[in-house]
Amino acid sequence: MQTLEKALQLAPDDFALLLEAGGLAIRLGQTVRAETYYQRMHDAALRAFEVDPKSPLRQRDLSIS
Repeated sequence: MQTLEKALQLAPDDFALLLEAGGLAIRLGQTVRAETYYQRMHDAALRAFEVDPKSPLRQRDLSIS
């Protein structure tokens, strides 16, 4: 978890890192932390989608979040 948190300090809006961190937090039983990561992931996906709404990648990320 510490490695993911360090990576997120360098790339706080990285969708894949936030998804992985949320999943790991769930597996560790840290549901509040997982919710925080998933909310950040959704917010990042929404910002990216607003910049490029026709991008299939952005649409996919938003639907996953």
